[in-house]
Amino acid sequence: MKLRDRLSTVFIQLFVSYASLLLLTTIIVGVTSHLYFTKRYNAELESMHDRMLSHTNELLENGVLAKAEQIYYDLTHNADAMYLFDHPLEGNHAKLIDVRDTFQNTLRLYPDIVDSLFIYYRDRGLIVSSQHGVAYLNTAEGKRTVPIDWIERMERDNLRSLWMETRKIPANVQMPTVGTEAVSYVRASPYAKKEGQADGYIAVNLKASVIRSLISAGKSSDEGQELIVDAHGAVIAAEGAAADAGLQHSGPLRQAISERADAQGKGSFTFADAGKTYFVSFATVPSTGWKLIQATPVNQFYKQSYAIQRNLLLLCLGAVAVGLVFALRWSRSMYSPVKRLLQSVRGQFSPALQQADQKGNEFKQLDRMVSTLSGKMHELEAAVQENRPLIKHNLVTGLLYRTIQTQTQLQDRMQVLSLNWSGASHCVLALRLEERKMNELGPEQRQIVIHNLIRELERLPLPDATCLAVSSDCFLYAVVSTVREKEEIAAQAAAMLSGYARGAFGVGTISGIGRRVKDPLQLHLSLDDAKTYIRYRYLHPEQTVFAHMEYESRERNTAELPERLLEDFAVALKCRNEPSVRASVERFAAEAAQGAHSVSRCLDGCRAMLDLYGKFAEETNACPDGMSRNDIAARFERLDSIKEFGEFLTELSAEALTALQERGISKGADIADKVKAFIESNLDNELSLQAAADHVSLNASYLSQLFKEETGHNYVEYVTERRIRAAARLITATDLKIEEIARRVGYNSPAYFIKKFKQLYGITPGTFKTDAASNPRTAHEFRSVAGEGGAR
Repeated sequence: MKLRDRLSTVFIQLFVSYASLLLLTTIIVGVTSHLYFTKRYNAELESMHDRMLSHTNELLENGVLAKAEQIYYDLTHNADAMYLFDHPLEGNHAKLIDVRDTFQNTLRLYPDIVDSLFIYYRDRGLIVSSQHGVAYLNTAEGKRTVPIDWIERMERDNLRSLWMETRKIPANVQMPTVGTEAVSYVRASPYAKKEGQADGYIAVNLKASVIRSLISAGKSSDEGQELIVDAHGAVIAAEGAAADAGLQHSGPLRQAISERADAQGKGSFTFADAGKTYFVSFATVPSTGWKLIQATPVNQFYKQSYAIQRNLLLLCLGAVAVGLVFALRWSRSMYSPVKRLLQSVRGQFSPALQQADQKGNEFKQLDRMVSTLSGKMHELEAAVQENRPLIKHNLVTGLLYRTIQTQTQLQDRMQVLSLNWSGASHCVLALRLEERKMNELGPEQRQIVIHNLIRELERLPLPDATCLAVSSDCFLYAVVSTVREKEEIAAQAAAMLSGYARGAFGVGTISGIGRRVKDPLQLHLSLDDAKTYIRYRYLHPEQTVFAHMEYESRERNTAELPERLLEDFAVALKCRNEPSVRASVERFAAEAAQGAHSVSRCLDGCRAMLDLYGKFAEETNACPDGMSRNDIAARFERLDSIKEFGEFLTELSAEALTALQERGISKGADIADKVKAFIESNLDNELSLQAAADHVSLNASYLSQLFKEETGHNYVEYVTERRIRAAARLITATDLKIEEIARRVGYNSPAYFIKKFKQLYGITPGTFKTDAASNPRTAHEFRSVAGEGGAR
């Protein structure tokens, strides 16, 4: 009995408590430290992988893939390379040399990444290669001259574009083992063609060594191994270490990657292969669908922590020994005031309490004092009621920003606020206050406006609905909870608060309504929606409420704006036709505002339009004075609507075209003279408008307009007149037959020639020749007329 009483004393219990607490703390510290270091090393490893993959992805996109795309677009815009798609091979064999020259120029521009180039002309049945020359595929010998696996893949799968895995491109098809490893980018040509079978293909063969160098350059031994595979699991490039480890041939690895990829095609996991454990991270190259894989042996990375763990264990053991000594001293020091407190308490209470058994636990004797604290509880409840606004604020912000993550935390706060959301659905109403108006107010005035708007929002007479609102800068965020799922209730709340804000404070609002959720812990998703939908104000500046029901499908639409809108704008700029430019910009703005594309895609389209303008202005040296492309981009970011964007882009384009027109007036007469000389020297050859445009290096539409302005004649009519005048001179000066004369002035059909001759002179060539022979004066007059035509 005495032993039990002694063990129940405060001194013994304090010592045991300190010792237990010390041991428990040491164990917790040890375990926590172990978990912390493990988690930290995992996080560090994952972060390192993410940085390396992002860096590799950026190098790959900008250093290789983007250049391959650029080479393809350069070739599709090269007149020599595209010529045989639209013209027969007969009579144009010299164009093959021009294509080879184009290839050589391209190879000289990109010597570090491009291995070779191919163009396949389907209708001509031939391939032009920078490495193998010209091969005719309608012959067995031609098929053996160049590799055609890329054509077979495109034909078999009916593809518009293709990235082929790393393979050997033979320098000589007869010796397939001799050559270089390359990754091929194949795409249908011409690129603008949308439907039907392609006219041909362009293949850009990139050096595989360049891609391998991207994933191995500047890496230390503990940073792991990296490889790249395509969407079908074929290896694009791999480090030597990765190849030795067999990771690139691991089917389970690729299966694990496909199962763990998130929406962005990224992920990390631990993977065991060939007796080794790796920490694997992967990311997806957006433009190709390739997977960048980084694998680091776990033991190799964790070996740095072993010494820390040993030192931590020794430190914990030392801490236990020292702690026990201090626990004894602390117990004694803590027991002394308790003993004095008991003696003091006994002196304050009744004699009956003073005579109580003093051998029991000292704290039990103090237990009677706890009853005196009951009155203090009422004071605590009153304090809770006074802090309800703060608790409500923490509840809403915790749900919106995910600091409340469990149902227990949610229920505790709701119980304090006496809220019951059972069976209700919720959505977030985000209201952006007019920033200009708010900035005009002082800090105190802004707080008054926000406080009144929150109070008004929470007091709105909404049927079967409640609102809890908080503020952040110029935004108000409200959780609208309703028993029935009706999005119009949130829209009604937005409209009512907008009217109140406008009427009471002169402040306008823009509202976004997110998706409805049953679980309040999912309200952060509704908040993301609401913030996103407010951005649609750029496309619809006349609208103030943007609800989930109206914009969900549009936001989920990942389709790009039609390329024809950008193409029309680019063509209008090249043709220097201001009305066409204005019309193309208006069509783009109308499609962006009224179409089904997301606001992000529309903004990307706006930036693409500005980029087309910037390239045109730089190429033609028509940039506005004092305004760089960065200045234009900065002004674009300050625009508030698609309408302002259209006016801004139209104004920029008009200034550029006006500058070009003023600068080009003096050049028009020279160009017209060159075209006339070209016509006179090629009357017996093709004299299409495109041929003349190629001769003076201008767009055909632009040349037609310029020629009309300078000469007063339509180009085709002018060519016809010059041919007939030349024919008249031959008729009067030679004895050639009409058929030969027609051929010499470019007419293969004598009947058509006679028709055109009669339209100009009013008589047939035969009558003209007879009259000229019988009347020399008439012949002289006809020759004079023909000469006048040539002088014009």
